[in-house]
Amino acid sequence: MNKDEMRITICEPPRTFALAWTIGPKESLARFDLTPEADGCELTLTHSGVPIMAANARAGWHALLEALPDAVEGRSTPWELKTARERALRGIYPGLQA
Repeated sequence: MNKDEMRITICEPPRTFALAWTIGPKESLARFDLTPEADGCELTLTHSGVPIMAANARAGWHALLEALPDAVEGRSTPWELKTARERALRGIYPGLQA
């Protein structure tokens, strides 16, 4: 897979969706699983293959997931707001250890 390519590896609506792409020398996989709950659903995000240099990935995903309520309502979140959220969230996530 080329560095800039992303591919869908799992598409099982409405429960599971997964994407793979390359980060540095490793393939990275992001998997989204929905589990029904009484009042909606629970989203579990699993991101594997993240190199140590991508320690900010957790804050990045957190910032992107904060945009979901707007997306459900058909509103887009400006990229500048996403990056501001990510910067603000970095301090709550400890660094990854080698």
